[in-house]
Amino acid sequence: MLSRIDIRNFQSLHDVSVELKPFTVIVGRSSSGKSAFTRALKTLTGNQRGEAFITHGETQTIIKAVTDKGVVALMRGKKNEYVVISNDDGTPKVYTKLNGTTPDEVTDFIGIPAKDPLNYSNQFDMPYLLTASAAEVARTLGDLTNVSVIFEASREANRRRLAASSTLKTRALDYADLTKNLDRYRTLQDDTAKVTEAEEAYYRAVTAQENIAALTDILDRIESIPEVPAKKELPTSKVAGIETLIERVQLLEGITNRITNADEEFNTAVGLAVDFSLQVMNAENAYSKALVAMGTCPTCGQDTHGLH
Repeated sequence: MLSRIDIRNFQSLHDVSVELKPFTVIVGRSSSGKSAFTRALKTLTGNQRGEAFITHGETQTIIKAVTDKGVVALMRGKKNEYVVISNDDGTPKVYTKLNGTTPDEVTDFIGIPAKDPLNYSNQFDMPYLLTASAAEVARTLGDLTNVSVIFEASREANRRRLAASSTLKTRALDYADLTKNLDRYRTLQDDTAKVTEAEEAYYRAVTAQENIAALTDILDRIESIPEVPAKKELPTSKVAGIETLIERVQLLEGITNRITNADEEFNTAVGLAVDFSLQVMNAENAYSKALVAMGTCPTCGQDTHGLH
C-alpha cells in the first residue's frame, strides 16, 4: 500500500510530499496543483512518455512512492529510469531500457497496474461516490475504514452463537434422555447385595457338592461288597453285623437320594445365580456408561469422566 508520494519539479509541483492513508482527501483552491498531483501519480504507474511535464526552467523531475515493500522512483530529464529499493536487502535496482512500459517489479511495489483501472477524476467530474448506489458507497467506505472487518466478525460471531445454541439444545436433550434412563438403575445397590447373597449360596452349594461326591464314592464302595450266598449259614454274630451294615446301607441310600435331590436343586439355584449375576454385570456396565456420558453423577456430584 502507498504510504507517501514525493514529487519534485513536476508541472507546478516544485517540491511536494503527501502522506497517504487508506482514505485521503486532497483539497485546495483552483490551480493549486491537485490535478498535477494526479497526473504525477499516473506518470509514475504508467511510465507516460515525454518531458513536457518537467517544471519550466528545470532539467529533471523525480516522482517517488514509498510503500510497505520499499521505495520506487521515476526520474525523467537527465536520466530516464526507474529505481527500486527493497526493504529486504536495501540494494537499489535500476531499470533503464523501458520501451514505454512499466517493469513488473515497479508495478508489484506500487500495487497499481500499469494499465491501471483507477478512477482518475478531473475537476469537472462529479464528486467521488456521489452518484454511486447506497450499497456501493457502504462497501467502499467499509473497505476504506475497515468497518467491513467488523461486519465480518459480527457475522462470524452470530454464526458461532447459533452453532453453540444448537449444540446446547442437543446436549440438553441428551441430558434429559440420560436422566430418564438413569431411573432404571436406582435399585443397583440392592441388586448388588442380592448378587453377594447369590455368590455366598453358590460357595455353600459347591461345598455341598463336594460332600455329595464323597458320599457317592462311599456308596460305590459299599455296592461293590460281594453278596453273601443265601444257602451259606453264617455265625449269629456275623449275621447281626451284616444286618447292621445293611441298615447303614439303607440309611446311606436314603441320604444319597436326599443329596441327589439337593444336588438338582443346587444346580437350579446356581443357574439362576449365574444368570442374575450376568444381568447385574450388564446393568453395572450400562450404569457406568450413563454416568460417563453425563460427566457428573446426579446423586453425589462427582466427576465421572475417569470411570471405566
